[in-house]
Amino acid sequence: MVTKGLSLGVLFLFLHICISVDAGDKIYLRAGTTSISELNQTDKFKALGSLNNLTSNTGINSLNERSLYFILQFKTHITRKDEIRLRQSGIEILRYVPEDAYIIRATQAQVDALIVNLPNFKGAAIYHAEVRLSPELKVRSIFNRDQFQDISLQLFNGTNAQALVNDLTQKGVLITGISSSTITLRALVRDFSWIASLGGVEWVAKKSQMQLRNFVIPQIVTQQADEELPPPAIFPRGDFTELTGYESGTKVMNFEQAWSKGFKGVGEVVTVADTGLDTGDTTTLARDFLNFKSGEAFGYASKTWADFYGHGTHVTGSVGGAGEDSNRMITGGATGVKLIVQSLWSQAYQTLTTPGDLRILFTQAYNSGARIHTNSWGDPSARGTYTVETLQVDDFIWEHPDMVILFAAGNEGVDADHDGRVDAGSISSPATAKNIISVGASENLVHHGGVQKKLGDIILGDTAPWPVDPLASDVLSNNPQGIVAFSSRGPTLDGRIKPDVVAPGSNILSNCSHVEKSNDLWGRYNKDYCFSGGTSMSTPLAAGAAAIVREYLIKTRKIETPSAALVKAVLLHTADDLYPGQYGEIGKEKGQELLNPGPNSDQGYGRVNTGQAVTSQSVLIDEKIGVGTGESKIYNIEKAVRKITLVYSDAPGSPSVARALVNNIDLLAQTSDKAYVSVSEINNTEQIILGKPSQVQITVKGVNVPMGKELRQPYALAITYE
Repeated sequence: MVTKGLSLGVLFLFLHICISVDAGDKIYLRAGTTSISELNQTDKFKALGSLNNLTSNTGINSLNERSLYFILQFKTHITRKDEIRLRQSGIEILRYVPEDAYIIRATQAQVDALIVNLPNFKGAAIYHAEVRLSPELKVRSIFNRDQFQDISLQLFNGTNAQALVNDLTQKGVLITGISSSTITLRALVRDFSWIASLGGVEWVAKKSQMQLRNFVIPQIVTQQADEELPPPAIFPRGDFTELTGYESGTKVMNFEQAWSKGFKGVGEVVTVADTGLDTGDTTTLARDFLNFKSGEAFGYASKTWADFYGHGTHVTGSVGGAGEDSNRMITGGATGVKLIVQSLWSQAYQTLTTPGDLRILFTQAYNSGARIHTNSWGDPSARGTYTVETLQVDDFIWEHPDMVILFAAGNEGVDADHDGRVDAGSISSPATAKNIISVGASENLVHHGGVQKKLGDIILGDTAPWPVDPLASDVLSNNPQGIVAFSSRGPTLDGRIKPDVVAPGSNILSNCSHVEKSNDLWGRYNKDYCFSGGTSMSTPLAAGAAAIVREYLIKTRKIETPSAALVKAVLLHTADDLYPGQYGEIGKEKGQELLNPGPNSDQGYGRVNTGQAVTSQSVLIDEKIGVGTGESKIYNIEKAVRKITLVYSDAPGSPSVARALVNNIDLLAQTSDKAYVSVSEINNTEQIILGKPSQVQITVKGVNVPMGKELRQPYALAITYE
């Protein structure tokens, strides 16, 4: 995302270049940057020996009449006419590949005919097995070829998953899970290539290992062992009299202003997919959860949504706990919502278990009335990558554009190079998805309770994550202008800005599970409430804010079914920029936390400001049809506009390509004396901040829109004025 002012002459030149640009020659794959000619000529991509595997197994004997998988590239940006001709030819479009290419399912004869029937046709190559293999898989060698690894297969739409399972089983492969679009299995490293070559397989990757995103601190530094805290007889007393109002995290996020306007999430349904909720019994559930709607057990071999661990209860309390057990001193962000709980906890395995296809969770929630789904878990090993799970999340929002989904950014923030700054590139999947709201952790303001050690004293030894100042001598919750050190940073591997926003994630006080031997997390306040921290805690607070924004859009703005893009646009647009961070403008060499104003890959667009989201003077546009390649929509705003934010829910990318963005639309603004252009070929969020408030003509331009209904991309705009 780039924002800059241009002269009118430069702007016209820019528009001319955008309109007349030719397609690139390159094909950007995770396996490497290549071209159609290289795919057809390079020995490592030749797969003639496995060509029968690459077919879709239609049963027709003639190779010329059996469906294969091709990468098909065009001479220029793909047009609506190109798409229509492909479909009329009986060719199935599966995925977009940058630049200006599709993965298709077609016969060789159909592809040959394109040379004559499709003037924009540039070339085609087999979608080889080698480009379907994730770089994160074990590198095959004579030393490990007989080792087993758990892997996941992402299948193209329309693939018969059960038929593939039957083929794999006959060859001795152990199947560990199956859905309509994914298969998980245990296979020998030497078998990866032929498995990847099977018809219908889009991508082969290491099986994800989802973990909770609370930050686990060694027991030695919990409150009971902390010498710097008053003795337990003084704090905590557990009777709420010593609380400041900041403990829940809602005060820092300005929820009180939204509440004062009457917005508490009434009418909204939020689903929390986590470890369960409290006792799992509506007759004994804590009074804070009288707004509970339903619970489902999704954990392996689980029949209850009771919270044996404690994480899910804490998270759910931050979304919408009513505070009945604390005289309303400790509440969630949106106390008026209805809560659906999806327990992913497996008591048999004592861990979190998720379905191979996350859309199973989202579908159940959506069909139950939820339009917000919050997830405080992820795969810490998949840093910055666009994975099978991110595809699933993006695909669900693409198909259900009013579903807001949030994921925790992760807790892998470390200072490995000892420069006093948290390193980049640690954000984990599925928080790397494009269409979700990825949430990092800012600091809460809590001086007593929970964990109050200096960062340098929390984890010691050679693996200490924050060994030098200013990080080492900082504490976890003393400055709301700061980002918590453990919070995972972006960008993604393809350079996208993540996280999207931050919310308080240190020393958050919320509900404890009442199940015997459940975890005390960062320490009990009393029998009903405990402290905890992590991006796990930030995400449900942001979900509560999303519920309030959605209520506001429906009731005040009269937008009957606000899109997820619009909810996200409002939250990003009104977030508080935390630049330069908690240590001030001390310079990079001294450990300045945020080197540039947002958006950036430390804080995203900033800390969620719920009150600002529902009170700012703004024009909000929820464009449901959108723009296609070369098309524009123009808005003349006759008010003193200060800031413009564009957000769109993009078509799902493929984990096999190196750039996740599919549809590219840009944001332009013209005042009486200056032109502003926000250009990004990788992000689906863009923002322009005008040098001075002015009347403005805003243009949303379709630069390249190769996927979508009639090849158009819907979008949302948030525009604030003075």
